[in-house]
Amino acid sequence: MYGLYDTPMKKIEFISLIKGVETTMPIIPAKEYKHQWMIDMAKDFKKTGSLAKGGDHAENERVLHTSRCPGIINIKNEGWLVRTHQDIKLNISGAGLKWSTPLNDYEASFETGEVTVGIHKEFAYTDFRKNWPEGWFKGLVKINTPWVVKVPLGYKLLQLHPSHLDTGDWMAVPGSYTDSYGMPKLNAVLAFFRDGEYMIPAGTPVAQMILVKNDDVEMEQRGRDEKFMRDYEIHSLMSHNKFERSYNYMKETWHKWMKK
Repeated sequence: MYGLYDTPMKKIEFISLIKGVETTMPIIPAKEYKHQWMIDMAKDFKKTGSLAKGGDHAENERVLHTSRCPGIINIKNEGWLVRTHQDIKLNISGAGLKWSTPLNDYEASFETGEVTVGIHKEFAYTDFRKNWPEGWFKGLVKINTPWVVKVPLGYKLLQLHPSHLDTGDWMAVPGSYTDSYGMPKLNAVLAFFRDGEYMIPAGTPVAQMILVKNDDVEMEQRGRDEKFMRDYEIHSLMSHNKFERSYNYMKETWHKWMKK
């Protein structure tokens, strides 16, 4: 029940066609996933601090530690992560794609879902790419997740490669969904960098989902003018007036400045 002036909260719904996956391997907020390399980086931060000596730089030059970089942390924590709910073995070669899984997703979904792995062959996509990297598998491996999504009206759901995922074997191809598509299935399309045998363990993030409002936003371009220089000077002072850089301090100070 909402009050007279309350606005109902927007809600995105993810529904699993295989009952139980929402418990064993749910879609999670991206901020809850801990990349091992980021854990290691945070440990190093505790040793070196926010300013670390640059290894190949001049002796007196000091470089910022990336453990607190907002550009990395903000996108890593945005939206939700879709993860594989079971192990997937792949054998990729010029002859095609072979795969196996412990469970039969088609049967487990009572034939409402799909088999776990599919393929977009080269004649459907990569044959038309003039600069497809040499050595990459020419087909696109399609991981058919058991999830469908209900996107709230007025929004679109972006599907991206999981931000800063530490894998050197494949890259997820981007896509998007809107309320126009009813209840689409979430499928991750992976481009593999080379032929070979691969294991994608259960729990591997294969898609990062980010919900954005479907608004028209005015875009402005201008040269370096007086207003820009005034704002930039304030930004520069906030960025360099402390030995230990605090992004929370910068955010609060900048917001106060922008409200003037």
